[in-house]
Amino acid sequence: FYRLNLTNYNLNQQEKRNSKDSAFGDQCEALSSLEFWKTKKVFSATDAKRMKDVEYCCSIYILANEGIVDQTNGKKINDYYDDYAERFDENDLLKNKISKAMDIIEALTDKSTIQFVSKKAQMYTLFCVAFKLLDLNITPNSDILERFKLFVIAYNSFRNEFMIECEDEQQNIIYERIKKYKLASSEGINKVGNRSIRFQELYEICVNGDDTTKKILRILTKKFEDKLKLKESQIDIFEQDDLVDFSDDN
Repeated sequence: FYRLNLTNYNLNQQEKRNSKDSAFGDQCEALSSLEFWKTKKVFSATDAKRMKDVEYCCSIYILANEGIVDQTNGKKINDYYDDYAERFDENDLLKNKISKAMDIIEALTDKSTIQFVSKKAQMYTLFCVAFKLLDLNITPNSDILERFKLFVIAYNSFRNEFMIECEDEQQNIIYERIKKYKLASSEGINKVGNRSIRFQELYEICVNGDDTTKKILRILTKKFEDKLKLKESQIDIFEQDDLVDFSDDN
């Protein structure tokens, strides 16, 4: 009631959950306070104010515990608050798993990838990949890191309306992977299908890729950039043609 009186808006789902005593909720709130999220610029001041950061960390704990699930509504988190009200992760297995995944994501982050990593949907996907690597006991090497950075550059240059002519089947496969990833990041991002697509496509490119993958990502980036430049030049020409001449012709 105190929180309600301080605001001129209705409480959201997470603010209502916060009124419950829950071991799961306490763990998620502790996770949301880590410096990791600040350095990755995932949460805004408004997110923190409305407890969206805690709600997001609930999703990460659920991902660590049971894998990718549909979270287009709040039922899953509500169930966790109720089912794990007394005890949750008492042996810190999930907490340590998340910490190790954060170390992997840290290695993937630099100036060229921070904008990508800071998006909530992309961060969730990176946790999916990191958890898979941990499950398979795979340590990210320099090739995985380089393929990820090249993927991000290509992804940032790609637009959904682009139509690219591919030179061979391998190039077409990676082009289609980028297209599928982009579409799964554009709508229904919390649907289990789109979450699974993003994970599968990113994992195939970054982990199961090879030197040819890196070469193709560079080629596709050049094609995307050329398309983007062409589109921008066409817009400039259109805007110039659309100018009205108000000069006196007499």
